[in-house]
Amino acid sequence: MPEVSPRVLVVAYGNPLRGDDGVGAAIASALAPAAAEHVDVLICHQLTPELAECIAAVDLVVFIDAQLGGAPGSIAVSSVPHDAITHSTPLVHHMNPNALVSMAAALFGRAPSAFIVTVSAGSFELNEGLSERVALAVPEAIEVIRQLIANELHGA
Repeated sequence: MPEVSPRVLVVAYGNPLRGDDGVGAAIASALAPAAAEHVDVLICHQLTPELAECIAAVDLVVFIDAQLGGAPGSIAVSSVPHDAITHSTPLVHHMNPNALVSMAAALFGRAPSAFIVTVSAGSFELNEGLSERVALAVPEAIEVIRQLIANELHGA
């Protein structure tokens, strides 16, 4: 029987028309062409409940987003707990990573390991480009994500 590769989903979200909020899309766009066969990359403006089914089907999900606070261009990685849904009402059109992973577990009986990679933003002003410091962080963020995936899948 052939060995099945673990499936990975990378979900980048944010609004590329709001300056550094588009860093997730920039990272995912650069990551996608070189992603391994078992890695799917998804870019969206916001996290929606419909993503729970995709999340339940993988072994690892990595979310990418911009965040306020910290030096612009700084990168942080944290695990996403999935022990409680953390949104205020089930009738929302957008969610956070915790809620999505929890929803995957509740609805589909399966929640993968989950992490969020954030890049500190300099500005969320109306603008189609990234600030210089955030743009310079994109290659480093790609390497952080590749390393995270390798470590999680191969136990390194």
